[in-house]
Amino acid sequence: MPAKNHPTKQLLLNSVATTVLKGLAIVAVVVIHYFSLIKQSPFWNNSDWQWQAVFIDRFTRLSVPLFVALSGYGLSQKYFKNLNLSEFVKNRLFKLLPPYLVWSVFYFFFAWFYYGWQMTGSISGFIELLILGRVDYHLYFIPMIFQLYIIFPALFFLWKKAPTLTLISALIFQTTWLWFFSYHNQAPLNLKYFINDVEQYFWSPNWIWYFVLGFHIPKIITWIDKQKLFFKSSLFIATLTSWLWLSFYSLEKLKDGMNALNVLRFTQYPTMVFATIGIVFVTWSFAKIKSFPSPLIWLGKYSYQIYLSHYLWLRLLFQLILK
Repeated sequence: MPAKNHPTKQLLLNSVATTVLKGLAIVAVVVIHYFSLIKQSPFWNNSDWQWQAVFIDRFTRLSVPLFVALSGYGLSQKYFKNLNLSEFVKNRLFKLLPPYLVWSVFYFFFAWFYYGWQMTGSISGFIELLILGRVDYHLYFIPMIFQLYIIFPALFFLWKKAPTLTLISALIFQTTWLWFFSYHNQAPLNLKYFINDVEQYFWSPNWIWYFVLGFHIPKIITWIDKQKLFFKSSLFIATLTSWLWLSFYSLEKLKDGMNALNVLRFTQYPTMVFATIGIVFVTWSFAKIKSFPSPLIWLGKYSYQIYLSHYLWLRLLFQLILK
């Protein structure tokens, strides 16, 4: 990311570090969806390796919040001094939408010939699924991040005027939205597009805190870097502790008979705590690293293509090989 765009000398993630973090995040996403397709769920109480699966899943839930934060970070760095709206919209449209449309059409028609996929056959139904990111389970991310891109110019303007206030406001907004529509899957209002987990994932307010946190990353990691070793070590311990707490919390909920889909979802307060601390720790850590393995760079470079296509390959793997 172009450090010259920042008004003061700050610790920044360079483009390679950002790419590698995206590569690690996409691996974590694949792991999440791998678990979700196992027919005999490892999260059941009678599973021999339930606790291992829960601990792995809980750790990988850093992935999508990290993706969102990195998106906010990248945009804030690129457009810090000059935001050309027409250029911004053009770049976002051409980067996101064509691959999304191609893969959505592919998933849609492939479902007609693939046993076990439940999909509408109408064009109007397809358009609705496309808008909601529901052509397949994981595609919610694209309309969700596009919503954030749409509000980015206004949000970034507010952040530049009052960064701390905007950051706190984003936290309050996401926390309130999460409570009102999705905490423990009990929606106070029976609204069609707010109850299920994928529909909640579709709405950008459930992710806006991570997005604005991405704007703030240079300020945060620069401040951390000036602290003593004890504080930096405490940040690592806090990340580890929040992950363990989230894992044990989830295990208890599963043992109480709660549905695994609700227990393991992204839209929970404990997940927010772990994801927030984790984002701060990994971005500060990676800002200090000077070189990275080329396979991770490759994964990050093609993370969007991998994200769009991986669910198909996993479905085929489980249907044709791991029956």
